[in-house]
Amino acid sequence: MQQSSAGEGELKFGTSGLRGLSIVLDGPPAYVHALAFGRVMLERSGIAPGTRVLLGRDLRPSSPSIARHCAAGLAAAGLAPVDCGELPTPALAAHAMRLGVPAIMVTGSHIPEDRNGLKFYRPDGEIDKRDEADIVAAAAKVVGTRPQAADVEILCRPGRAWGLCRPRGFHACPRRPQGHAYRCLPAQFRRAT
Repeated sequence: MQQSSAGEGELKFGTSGLRGLSIVLDGPPAYVHALAFGRVMLERSGIAPGTRVLLGRDLRPSSPSIARHCAAGLAAAGLAPVDCGELPTPALAAHAMRLGVPAIMVTGSHIPEDRNGLKFYRPDGEIDKRDEADIVAAAAKVVGTRPQAADVEILCRPGRAWGLCRPRGFHACPRRPQGHAYRCLPAQFRRAT
């Protein structure tokens, strides 16, 4: 398990991404890890500066703020964050792979409400242990870097994500989102690209 020293407190990579207390992750640590991820992707995945990186989040109260910090970090790395709003993790991952772009999902998944996390995806799927080590190393090099404002392309406005991401006549229930957004999200991105 990789432990990151970027920021205060304890954040750890485990089987499901970088995890820790929401109050620790929110702020500079989210910015630093997204910046580090962006730099690792630029160095190793064959993407160019300005490439879109999909950014999604779950319904936890801390997720919108953490996502904003991630967007700023991605922009600082020279990438173009695309705010996909609230959606299921598999929908974001599948669409990022379909488009061949990286992604970050802000999600606590199965952990307690006072915690949150970041799941990182390369253009070809979820990161591996080597990527984790490289992100931790890159994050250690930029600790102390202050977040900057990011220009984030908004595809789904906060609070209306489900309404904007579903085609006419399609009902998506946020309480049971698995599978629903997977079917409608690709159409939304085709209109946006």
